[in-house]
Amino acid sequence: MIEFEIKKPPVRRFRILVSHFARLPLFHRRWAGIERSKVKEGMVHLCAAKLVGGANNASIQKQWQALCKNIKFDSNYGLQCLITHSTYPMTSIIKWQCAQIEEFSAVQMHAILKVRCDVFIIEQNCVFPDIDNKDLIALHLVAWTDDKQVAAYLRILPPNTTFTEPSLGRVLSAQAFRGTGIGRQLMEQGLQHLEARYPNSPVRIGAQSYLVDFYSTFGFAVASEEYIEDGIAHIDMLRPAQP
Repeated sequence: MIEFEIKKPPVRRFRILVSHFARLPLFHRRWAGIERSKVKEGMVHLCAAKLVGGANNASIQKQWQALCKNIKFDSNYGLQCLITHSTYPMTSIIKWQCAQIEEFSAVQMHAILKVRCDVFIIEQNCVFPDIDNKDLIALHLVAWTDDKQVAAYLRILPPNTTFTEPSLGRVLSAQAFRGTGIGRQLMEQGLQHLEARYPNSPVRIGAQSYLVDFYSTFGFAVASEEYIEDGIAHIDMLRPAQP
């Protein structure tokens, strides 16, 4: 393992980050069958070393490359991905906004649609019409950073749109904010706004299958067989009306 002295907070920060990074579809497609624990541990320490100015040290780079060679891991690609995912400050101030499309400025809508494109089309390698007519009737919930970037987003759809019940869709956390708890905050905020607008109503979502456990923590239960939508495995989940 890479040898150097480092304080605990940076290691903890990147351990959380890498843990979430390793669950991305990109990780599973490119490194299927590799001992992920070794990859993750190496990434944690190398990125933490970068934080304290040591990642350019020849000895550290040599150890990292040796680790990657041992587990047949693309060291350059892995380093590039991790550094890209780790450069955004984790202490940004978040401001929540829930509004209809006409209430956003053109610049704000550009930021929203760009992050949706980044996540749902580019990152997931899925070509589909992300922008649709549902955007015109949806409520859009956005977590804005203090420098006007989108940290997290979802849209709230009325009954008889996607499902008979009201629903949440396009749920995302921007890559730089994964591992910060923003996804859980997003769901909590989304359900609060949905319940305020559609009280005493069940909520149905079309969840990507690998997120079933996450959504179940908010009271959703599996309500369909697994199906493929736009090349990705999904499953419907239903949350009963809350008293």
